[in-house]
Amino acid sequence: MNKKISLKPLTILHIGSGEKLLPIFYVLRNNSYIRLKERSLKKLLKRHPEIKSSFYVDSRRLTVLKWEDYKNVLNDDDIWYICKRKFNYKIRGEVLENIKHPDGRFYIPGSSIKGSIRNGIMGYILMNNKNLRNKVEEKILNLLKNHKKNLNDATKILESSFRVGNFKDAKNDFLKFLKISDTNFTDKVAILALSVFVSNKDSFYQKNFNIFFEAILKNAEFESEVKFDEEGLKLFESKQGRFDNNLPRSLEDIFKMVDEFYRFVISKELEYIKNIKEKKEFFQKLTNKIEKIKAEKGYIMHIGYGGGLNAMSVFSVLSDDVKHEFAKVITKHPGTIPPISRRYLIDEEEKPISPIGWIKVELR
Repeated sequence: MNKKISLKPLTILHIGSGEKLLPIFYVLRNNSYIRLKERSLKKLLKRHPEIKSSFYVDSRRLTVLKWEDYKNVLNDDDIWYICKRKFNYKIRGEVLENIKHPDGRFYIPGSSIKGSIRNGIMGYILMNNKNLRNKVEEKILNLLKNHKKNLNDATKILESSFRVGNFKDAKNDFLKFLKISDTNFTDKVAILALSVFVSNKDSFYQKNFNIFFEAILKNAEFESEVKFDEEGLKLFESKQGRFDNNLPRSLEDIFKMVDEFYRFVISKELEYIKNIKEKKEFFQKLTNKIEKIKAEKGYIMHIGYGGGLNAMSVFSVLSDDVKHEFAKVITKHPGTIPPISRRYLIDEEEKPISPIGWIKVELR
């Protein structure tokens, strides 16, 4: 079955490339950050060696250059791509790069969409399969006894639900029958900032550093093609054995499962801030949008950076007992249930205004 899907950000998005950029990679012109071509940056540094020398003195003090200061060197041919300036942040330190086409255009990779779907299906299965959840929790508890701080080994139990026979063999993976293309491109992008907020039973406070990143804005619109090869799946199962009975058998079922899991994640996020009255309002716009989506026959997902342990793993589905044990190993607040920190988009006054990474999906 082939269908198109539309993806509309409910909040801003960041799909990381894995690269961190120094502020001197950008030049501020009017109300936009210009990312220079590599050869243009080299040309600029050659003509203005004082920039390079300041870099070696203390890179943490670098800030974005101003176009008018270097207009004797730069012109429009030096532009690689442009990010809007939405707030009057003073960018210092590194900027997390968003994944993009070599020509500088931003998009959402099909692999990112598929990863979010996989995570959503795993979370849904754990929510609705007590026996499997008990096995995963037992594995996690054993890992914690050995002071291992990650869920990778426990996740292998979940991966076995997606595979027939040797669960390490990707050829036997259920989601090989789900194909998702990269989306179209968008120029609705900006450089924004996150801050880390921490809540425990005694307080809610903001850590004293910000994270700058290239972001896809809420008014971007994307489209992708999705194919679920139901006939290929049946043929595979007739020869290799049936996948887990809990796995979905249609595109609609896939997105229903994903939607249910991520709605559960949002409910956990609301619990996190329910006692923080002065911080609660910034979440309300997102929750209002999500409530309307079911009536519009859409689905919600979290994609990319900013979801943390709850949205980017199945951690939110685990029992509080397991989470308490996890807290003894990974946090400085063993009496709390992790995760106790969140990354929220901030305005120029450093007030939290939104979570990030939430998107609406519609099947066409």
